[in-house]
Amino acid sequence: MSPCNSPARRALAAATVAAALLSPAAASASSSAPAFTGLGSAVVEALNELRFWGQAQIGAAAAISDWEDPGGVSLRASMSVRGIGLAGAIRYEQVEGRGGGVLALGGQLRPLAFAQMTTYERIDPFLSLGGEVGGEQGALRADLYVGAGLDFALFPEEDAQPTLVLEYQVRPLRTPSDTPLQILHLGAAMRGVF
Repeated sequence: MSPCNSPARRALAAATVAAALLSPAAASASSSAPAFTGLGSAVVEALNELRFWGQAQIGAAAAISDWEDPGGVSLRASMSVRGIGLAGAIRYEQVEGRGGGVLALGGQLRPLAFAQMTTYERIDPFLSLGGEVGGEQGALRADLYVGAGLDFALFPEEDAQPTLVLEYQVRPLRTPSDTPLQILHLGAAMRGVF
């Protein structure tokens, strides 16, 4: 295979042609600039009109399950499209003086995005359902949870939105049995809507 026909050269050539077709600045240098400029503008405008009623975020939160001995922290992430999504977290917390870590995975329903209301870009309530599994000093920790929460974007006009996150969860099924029934997550995240 000659260097002129290598896959890398063909990919570079295809990218160059695509950039020339879609870029108004590159198209204006050619003799058929009006046709390419119109096509590039139309493609960019069509992409800007796409709306998936979605959000994605990553952040950290304090996890409070015992008011007498609070002390938990988590890294959290979520993503949804058309109001339905997934969430995950890695958390460390204290239960009855024993420290342990859990991995939480679950689903979320975001009713405002589901109903296609643009309010979700600033205030985005959600319902959650999922499970957690982890360990603590020689013991397994697991539970199923149901929860409700709220994301509040501080600057919704920005592409990357600093957001306050509040979520309350109830854990009706849990082991060990002294795992607290409820947990409150208070945190912050960087969030984007699309």
